[in-house]
Amino acid sequence: MNFNEVCRAAGMPVRARLALAALLLAVTGAATAAPISVSIVGPAAPVAAGSTFTLDLRVAGLGPQVPLSGYDFSLRFDDALVSWQSTTFSTALGASPADYADGPSTTPFVAAGGRYLNFVAVSGLFDDELLARQPDAGFSLLTLVFRAGSVAGDANFGFALLGPNGAVTPGFLGAFGETGPDVLEASLGTARVSIAAPVAVPE
Repeated sequence: MNFNEVCRAAGMPVRARLALAALLLAVTGAATAAPISVSIVGPAAPVAAGSTFTLDLRVAGLGPQVPLSGYDFSLRFDDALVSWQSTTFSTALGASPADYADGPSTTPFVAAGGRYLNFVAVSGLFDDELLARQPDAGFSLLTLVFRAGSVAGDANFGFALLGPNGAVTPGFLGAFGETGPDVLEASLGTARVSIAAPVAVPE
C-alpha cells in the first residue's frame, strides 16, 4: 500500500496530504536535490497581435526511480499583454478523472498586483504506473493556450508559491511512494514571449 492509499484509508483530505508533505520537508529538510527542474517552453519567434500561442510546462531530472505523484504551484503572467484561454493536462499523472485523488485543476486568481493560474494535480496511481508514464528524459505536465493582445511588448511568465486565495503556500512537486511523502526540490524556470506590434492597414 503506497502513501496515497494510506491517506485515503485514513480519510485524510488531499490538501492535508500535500500540506503534510511540505511540512515534513520543512521539519526534516528531506528532499530530492536538484537538478530537478520545471521549465516553461514557449514560442521563440515574436507572436502576432491577436493570435494564440502555447506554453508547455515540462519537468526534467527526476531520474529513473522517482515518479512525480502530485504538484501544486502557480504561474504569474502579464495580463496587460496576454489572456489565458485554456489548459490541457498531460497524462503523466493519469489519463482519466478516476486516476486522480485531486484535480487536475486550473484556478485563475489575482494577488500581489498580478494575475496568476494555480495548478493542482494529485495522482492516485501506483509508483510503477507513474514511472511508465514519465520518461527519464523529461515530460510535459500541462500545456497552456494564451491569446496575445493588441499591445506590443514582452510578456513575462514565472512560477510563484501562491495559492488561489493569494496566500503564500508551500507550492511543490511531490512524490508519494511506499516510504511516505517527499517534496522534490526543483528549480523553477521563467519565459518571455514577444508580442509583435499590430500591422497597420493602409487607408
